[in-house]
Amino acid sequence: MAPITRNSNFREGSWQLVSLTRCSNRIHVSNEVFRKALLRMTEMKWRRGMVKMQVDYAKPPMIENNPENDDVLYPLKDAANRVGNEVERFAEFLDGYNPLKVTDGDERREMAFDLIELYHKIALETLDRLRDRHESERRKLEGLSWRRKMRGLKITQDTDEMELEDSDAEEEFVTNSKTTVKDLVRWEQEAQTWDLLKRLAHLRFSDSNTAQSPKQQRSPIHQYSNERDVWEHFLETDQLALERKTVLRWLQDTAEESGEEIDVLVQDLQQNADRGDIIAHGWLHTKAAIKNLKRVNSWARPLDPASAEVQNAAWNTPKTEPLVTQLDPDSVTRQGRKLEAQDEYFERAIWLGCYEMLRRGRSAADIREWCMDRTEIWRAVSMSGLPDEQPQEGDEEGNPASGALWRRMCFALARNGGNDEYERAVYGILSGDISSVEPVCRTWDDFLFTHYNALLRTQFDQYIQSVHPQGVMNGTLNFSALDAIVLHGDNATAGNRLVEKLKTDARTSQETSQPMKMLQGVLIADQFAYFIHQQGLALSKFANEHTTSNLIPRSSEQPKDLDITKYIDLADHDSLRVLTHVLLIFRSLGLDFGGVLKESVIENVIVAYITFLRLANKGELIPLYCSQLSGARRYATLSRNLIDITDPEQRITQIRLMRELGLDVQQFVKFQSRFLFQDYPDETKDYPASKMFDILDDNGRGGKRVRKDFFGRDPDEVDRVDLLFIRSLEWYLLVDGLWAETFQVGRMLYQRFFSESPNVSIL
Repeated sequence: MAPITRNSNFREGSWQLVSLTRCSNRIHVSNEVFRKALLRMTEMKWRRGMVKMQVDYAKPPMIENNPENDDVLYPLKDAANRVGNEVERFAEFLDGYNPLKVTDGDERREMAFDLIELYHKIALETLDRLRDRHESERRKLEGLSWRRKMRGLKITQDTDEMELEDSDAEEEFVTNSKTTVKDLVRWEQEAQTWDLLKRLAHLRFSDSNTAQSPKQQRSPIHQYSNERDVWEHFLETDQLALERKTVLRWLQDTAEESGEEIDVLVQDLQQNADRGDIIAHGWLHTKAAIKNLKRVNSWARPLDPASAEVQNAAWNTPKTEPLVTQLDPDSVTRQGRKLEAQDEYFERAIWLGCYEMLRRGRSAADIREWCMDRTEIWRAVSMSGLPDEQPQEGDEEGNPASGALWRRMCFALARNGGNDEYERAVYGILSGDISSVEPVCRTWDDFLFTHYNALLRTQFDQYIQSVHPQGVMNGTLNFSALDAIVLHGDNATAGNRLVEKLKTDARTSQETSQPMKMLQGVLIADQFAYFIHQQGLALSKFANEHTTSNLIPRSSEQPKDLDITKYIDLADHDSLRVLTHVLLIFRSLGLDFGGVLKESVIENVIVAYITFLRLANKGELIPLYCSQLSGARRYATLSRNLIDITDPEQRITQIRLMRELGLDVQQFVKFQSRFLFQDYPDETKDYPASKMFDILDDNGRGGKRVRKDFFGRDPDEVDRVDLLFIRSLEWYLLVDGLWAETFQVGRMLYQRFFSESPNVSIL
């Protein structure tokens, strides 16, 4: 038998209704095929909808309301009303790249990588549509708080009032729209999460043979190796360093994708610099003031800042601060004097732009071009950092010792120099400092970037000392630098401690409570197994807090945080969807969750998502996700979520889906009746109903007649529990090979219904 491959296993519509034909084309990760596949799926769903509209315009729910399960996970009800087509699209690709279809570990891992890529594309496409609708509104809302933070100095122009002029119109637009700015932010975070998972999964679960091949080809490091060769060898030999560089690159890319244009960010400061459209030529107002001072006092020589006469005469325009007397870049720090207020705005705008470019990972060539446009080329020269980009033609290759020395010079500037917080932050990033960068951090991403940048640069400096001790000792170690590894403690667990620290930091605690940020932190800290186990415990506690759930069993173990609101929000179906599929991907990648008992708790997350699918009338997806459960639980969950399907055709559809997914249909119907007898045992003794079961009645003329209501009450008024038993018997009639079991269950039901007089009506 030929081996099963990923491509041959894709069944595009295996979870669709019976009337749909199966698509034979395979879906790959390439953009063109991806779009064609989505188009084909859309057409199929459209045709299915048109056929059904001809029969019944108002489509009835596939599964009737189930109050027993709904009461336990009631927050999912409201979430189900807001479900979009992303639920079906995620299921579509999970069905096509189902890890249960293959047994080969390498192939299963590749399928998991493909799934991550496809889910990332879905998030990006959704994000693009939301940006077209809400991006301008989002920028306006973000701009108000951003400007207050970035200016530092009071801006004379009242732009806040200008931005709020159209607030009434925007509010009306959001009210009438099905999506809001919050949806844009949430999908942006989801896209970033899938991107992060993609990068880290390829790094942590890569094929060992492939991962080692570059190391075998690279020449060893020697005393004449340049800094770039040392850097690349450092990343190849230190897995933790490579992981931190990967996280840093992700943080830079997300800042670039979600951030506003840098020229727009500095626009307000540029306007308050009172120089029109002139963005170059330095400190124009200070230069004019110095010229005027020399003209008024008839001074032809350069101004001596040590001269008492110059000190008394050189003041800024408002006469509140002493003015610098020279225009070299170091004059403000050296003389301890100020620029004209307009030039301080200009200076802040330049440093803000440099900071943003470093934060976004812009290349040295981009930074150089931006600074040259403003005739500030000296700033670009000082922006040399880690050798993590390809050299431009004509660039000189530096040696490791000089790079380490330069980072220490930047550290001194970050701690002791600079007239603006953004200037200190720029040198803080270049040197791997933390305290000089944190004052300009606004988000969780910014703080994480600052610390990971410091950790990586410290690692690299220590590596340079280990391979070039003599070169580094010549003057480099005479200057101080931040040792971020010592600051964070154990190097191997520094990332995990940092993520936990940011949860309690007042500056980031609110943001870290957002589900996607929480998940991003877990992925970075490599703590997903522990995290998802805690989610399962929290779900168990929630589901069994007021009653006993027959979907999620009670656990003797309690979650670490007794406040269950710190975990999954059941009203947030998007986060539940992401967590479920990330869990399935990690399973495919072979992540160790800690044994069978913990995996049983972890599956509570999948069960909660299955309940959401039922409430969202996505019953055709339920078998797919139940098949991902282990052992008898797949049939227990399947039985209890499908018991309320009453339409015969829909039942046949479910049976076909089960067979295609490799589920045992006979086991399903057997477990269904077994669980019902277990959940609702018959505790009645004898058969009291038989004494009240009279078919004949007096006709008033001495004879007998058949009673019209000999069954008792209205046959339509049947207890729900009895209906469940009847439905379980009806499922038996749809499966071949179970006649003996069918008659046995039927006999048990007749005995049960005869045992209580109120139930005679259903016989």
